[in-house]
Amino acid sequence: MRQHLDPEEAKAKVAVPMSSLWKRSLRIMMRLLSFFSRDEFEALRRYTKERGASAFGPSFEIEYVEIEEGFVSEVHTCGYSSFLKRHDATLLLDLFCDWDRIWIDALSSNVSFHRPPTQAHGGRTCRFEFRRRS
Repeated sequence: MRQHLDPEEAKAKVAVPMSSLWKRSLRIMMRLLSFFSRDEFEALRRYTKERGASAFGPSFEIEYVEIEEGFVSEVHTCGYSSFLKRHDATLLLDLFCDWDRIWIDALSSNVSFHRPPTQAHGGRTCRFEFRRRS
């Protein structure tokens, strides 16, 4: 017999394995970036500018913009959102946004990060703002 879960219960069951799936690997990767880069901020900027959009594939539309003391990676079309909408599962979208916290929280204290509300939380776009801390 198949058990049916309330949508919030289902989301809670998916959240833990989803957040822990790559947690260790991403944190190690961010620590290595910090350790091997003379300038972690510059390495992050260069990666985002040169590979950021292509790393996610054609289902994402990502714009890179230089700003004072930093840069912005702005997601105009989110492949996760599109996929989840097609499968009537948009309730799970904020789990993908929360997943970003894993690598964001691993940034060194030299990098300041700000993200206004994402598309999952009513934002028009998903804006990732990075600034160099002095």
